[in-house]
Amino acid sequence: MNKGIIITTFLLVLFFTKGFNQSTLSYSSFADLKTTIVNDKEHITVLNFWATWCRPCVAELPDFEKIHAEFNQKGVQVILANLDFNSQADTLVPKFIKKNNTQSKVVHITDQDPNDWINSFWYDWTGTIPVTAIYYKGEKVWFVDGPTDYETLKSILTKYISQ
Repeated sequence: MNKGIIITTFLLVLFFTKGFNQSTLSYSSFADLKTTIVNDKEHITVLNFWATWCRPCVAELPDFEKIHAEFNQKGVQVILANLDFNSQADTLVPKFIKKNNTQSKVVHITDQDPNDWINSFWYDWTGTIPVTAIYYKGEKVWFVDGPTDYETLKSILTKYISQ
């Protein structure tokens, strides 16, 4: 067999078994992430705060993935803001992303003390997770403290996509 065919076959197998669109983990302070979202006037942003140790968070992630798959081409971006402990983010979160073939953007919030930014996200938020917000043209237009679902997200997004 030709070496070129073997190498090509190996690369194709590697490419297709890795999940070529799989998300990678990025890192940001909350302030920088918020600035990026507020300055983004082109996308509708669904921002969800979650952690790998939070069962309700993990339970609702498939709904966010479904939103990402259905609305990504319509100008909607899903950002999953991870709140795992900084000391565990490099190991637990990438494994979780790979295991679940997460396609949405995953950003680990690097701030040491969430109490420094919680009230700047939403004045009435106690810091419990999951929590989700939707931004339209950089403005927060929807917020839920607690779990949400695909149908709720879809109904809200549909209103803003048609504008």
